[in-house]
Amino acid sequence: MINDVCDVRATEARHAARREELLFGVADFDAVPIIDPDCGPETGQVAGKLRSGTSPGVWREPPPGGRLGERSPVNYIAPEASSSRHRSQHLEVSILSPFASPRRQSAGALSGVLYVLFFMASIVISGITAPSGPFATPYSSDAVVRQYLLTDPPALHRSLQLSALLQTLSALALLAFIPWLTDFVARYSTSARAGVVRAMGTTSAALLVISASGSWILSMLGSSAELSVARALMDLTFITGAAPAIGTLGLALWAVSRTALASRALPAWVGWSGLVLATASVLSLLSLVAKPATALIPFGRYVGFAWFTAVSLMMWRRETRTDLPKTGDHAGA
Repeated sequence: MINDVCDVRATEARHAARREELLFGVADFDAVPIIDPDCGPETGQVAGKLRSGTSPGVWREPPPGGRLGERSPVNYIAPEASSSRHRSQHLEVSILSPFASPRRQSAGALSGVLYVLFFMASIVISGITAPSGPFATPYSSDAVVRQYLLTDPPALHRSLQLSALLQTLSALALLAFIPWLTDFVARYSTSARAGVVRAMGTTSAALLVISASGSWILSMLGSSAELSVARALMDLTFITGAAPAIGTLGLALWAVSRTALASRALPAWVGWSGLVLATASVLSLLSLVAKPATALIPFGRYVGFAWFTAVSLMMWRRETRTDLPKTGDHAGA
């Protein structure tokens, strides 16, 4: 009876290794050990080998209370560390249980798509609800800005508030997607490069929130705002939500693209197109001192939307592919 249970759990452990292989393109080990003290001395033996191709080593005893269904850290002693000279050396690894819900986890990968959808919705809806007449930008004359504020104040109020809401949701979705990109870079590259992705992505999302807040404040002031105050808020919205947000996100995109090309974990076109987009996004910062460089802002943003959508869907597809069918006693449960 115990042997049957151990066989089932060994199969589940192999499924966990396959899960890692489908998700990241490689497996840490050809198989993984059984993490259950009831399965006898087999728990102390390695059931696979390292990615580098080294021969099997020895697994230390499983942690107290270790069970399937959660991420359980175990210590692996490599073959060279098994000798009396190097027995103190060990490599700590973790295994992902097959009982973790891949469907629930995969939903997070789609946050990259939500980032794009919310932002596009903010543009479309604010355009539909905006007052008729010229649209004011930081480069517009005082007469155009004044006309923009006074033509239809209720419509302007509604348009700016809807835009602020949707752009804030877009920023939160981006903030939820950054850990996925960070984990990808951390797995295939250095921790320093992963830190760049985390820092720059978070900064970009924060800038979008500040930009949306400026739009909301302008909506509350409306036509009662003095021209200088209105222009200051419009400049704040532009300075945070346009070039700076795109430029900082471009640095994160560069790190992800370089990692994708070096590791070949994503298609080559993702890496090369990402490098082009990253360059254009960073160069868009020149728009702060040179108006012609503003042409790089829509390129970095809208072409970048296509890139983020593609990468988000790739990560979601890899995650859902890990939803392997259950076998053994669990198949009929």
